[in-house]
Amino acid sequence: MPISKLEVGKRYRDRNGDVVEIFEKCILTTHPYAGLNGRYYRHNGSSGFFKETPYDLIEEVAKEPVSLYQIVTRAFNPVKEAA
Repeated sequence: MPISKLEVGKRYRDRNGDVVEIFEKCILTTHPYAGLNGRYYRHNGSSGFFKETPYDLIEEVAKEPVSLYQIVTRAFNPVKEAA
């Protein structure tokens, strides 16, 4: 689904295929939406000023339901980073 306006708490896919969650909206800036990936976005999902970038958000991603089993499994078996 194309993006009409970003919303805090929703997840979006960028041109690279990565999923980004918007966690904050600032008022006084050209790119008011902050993503958990450390990038900032305009209302329409663009991260650049004048041209498309690989980090532009292109579609909304539905949140997947999480079962109690998944929550407990993640809590007791944290993901270990590769060294």
